[in-house]
Amino acid sequence: MSDEDRFLRRLLSVPEAAMRAALWREAFDTRTPEAVLSIVDALLVHLEHRDDAHRPVYLSLIDFLSGHRAQPYEPRRALYEAARLSENERVCRLLLSAPPAKDADQAQLKLRSLADDREPSLGERRSWARTPNRARLLRLLADPDPVVIAHVLQNPRLTESDVLRIASRRPTAAAALEAVFHHPRWGTRAEVQRALVYNPYTPAEIAIGLVDLLDRAELFIVSRDPGVSAGIRQRAVATLQARHAARTPTETT
Repeated sequence: MSDEDRFLRRLLSVPEAAMRAALWREAFDTRTPEAVLSIVDALLVHLEHRDDAHRPVYLSLIDFLSGHRAQPYEPRRALYEAARLSENERVCRLLLSAPPAKDADQAQLKLRSLADDREPSLGERRSWARTPNRARLLRLLADPDPVVIAHVLQNPRLTESDVLRIASRRPTAAAALEAVFHHPRWGTRAEVQRALVYNPYTPAEIAIGLVDLLDRAELFIVSRDPGVSAGIRQRAVATLQARHAARTPTETT
């Protein structure tokens, strides 16, 4: 068994997302960029062959990489450089850096008043996000503050339908969509992931990473959707081509 497969098997044996993130951190901290590149490339090959067992491992990689944006330690930069030098287009495309298709301004994100007589403070909204009151909770789904959204996502009265409203909202704050993606429960839901891919306000590194989790029909739709960025459409095309090339002779007959 190769070193790459041993590491991937180790990731597969870990039950929690936080533990997988710790293993990715360990890999980036202790291995050369070339060694990490080999692991990531092997993981992408598994996905191209529709090996669904590796989906949680792949999702943990995207979660880890996107969580280091604009920080001094940026593992995706070192990985991209290694992929570029080795001319590994598969990994280079995954690490494409681009702005989202759309970016909301503050005027667009102004919250509709939750109180009849005054604008609620940020502290009040963060407190209300924990409320058992469904009516108030639903009005907070459009809140532009990512901390409010993070509290909303933890509310036990929240449903997947509610989360889909957050993930699909346009215009919206990119940080709110990041909170949805990084949530250990809601970010793993396939419907939520699809909504994030289609939302033009989703940060590109998240949306592009999630493209590889779509099925063939969805990839085809995304590849022709003018509402998403060119980078996402290109990723969908490349993923379709890679999966076609990975099919066995039996499957292609």
